[in-house]
Amino acid sequence: MVNKKFSVFYMVFAAFFLMAINKITQITKSHETFSQIINRVSIYTIFFLLGVILSIDYLYNQKIKEGKWKINFPKLVLVALPCLILILARSLWYLGIYSLPEYLASSTDVFYYAISTISGYMLFACFYKQKI
Repeated sequence: MVNKKFSVFYMVFAAFFLMAINKITQITKSHETFSQIINRVSIYTIFFLLGVILSIDYLYNQKIKEGKWKINFPKLVLVALPCLILILARSLWYLGIYSLPEYLASSTDVFYYAISTISGYMLFACFYKQKI
């Protein structure tokens, strides 16, 4: 459930997000010497930040509750960390430092954009308040 406070914030962020992706794409196309790794890592970072921004509403709702802060370790270990490791491995693959299996190397960028967003969201959605 999205709070009314954050609705305007989400719309402004979505506009900024689309402009940032467009600007990165324009810079990449206009400079032939522009490194693909900088392009990919910056886009992964922007999608990660999108996930973090989406989790702000969840954290705000948790902050209002009373109780002690807890960490949902299964969600952190089974979802957030594998997503982060996959994005890091893909970034290292672009640098030529790490080799990925063929099925991961040939995956579309949309898959990795989704994984970046999920990892950003899940990293902060692992925290919750439990009533005493």
